[in-house]
Amino acid sequence: MKIIKVISGGQTGADISGLVAAKICKIQTGGTAPFGYKTEKGSNFDLRDLFQLTESKSELYIPRTYRNVRVSDMTFWFGSTKSPGFYATTKACEMYKKKWWGITSENKIQDTLDYMNYIFKDKNIILNVAGNRKSKNPDIEDFTYTFMVKFLDAMLKQL
Repeated sequence: MKIIKVISGGQTGADISGLVAAKICKIQTGGTAPFGYKTEKGSNFDLRDLFQLTESKSELYIPRTYRNVRVSDMTFWFGSTKSPGFYATTKACEMYKKKWWGITSENKIQDTLDYMNYIFKDKNIILNVAGNRKSKNPDIEDFTYTFMVKFLDAMLKQL
C-alpha cells in the first residue's frame, strides 16, 4: 500500500495539518475547498497555491466534504466525533461506500499502517484527511501533524 496523494478540505485544524505533513513527506496534495478557499479564518489562497486544492462552486462545507470523500479511497478522521463535520464525513463515506478510520491519541502508528496494508494491499491510494477545526479543538493541528508525519514516514520506509 502506498499513499500517492493526501487531500483535504483545507479548514484550520486537522485538514491543514494533513496537507502540511504530506508536503513535508514529499507526497502530492490536493482536494476541494469551499468557494473562495474559505476557512474559519477567511480565505486561504495557500490552499490553491501551495497545496493544489480546487474551489467548490459553493461556500458551504458539505459539498466539498462529499467531493473529497468521493474522490479518495479512505478518510482519516481526527478529533471529536460529536461535530457536524464528523456526521457529514461519515454520511459521505457511507453513501460512497468508502472506508474511514478514526484517529485518537490511543491509535498506534503501526496498527494504523497494518490496517491500511490489510485493506489496500499493493494499491496506490488517495487519503482524505478530515477532522475538527482549530477553534473547536485547539490541540488538533499539532496532534494531526505529528501523527501524519510519523504515519507517512512509516509507510515510506516499508516501500
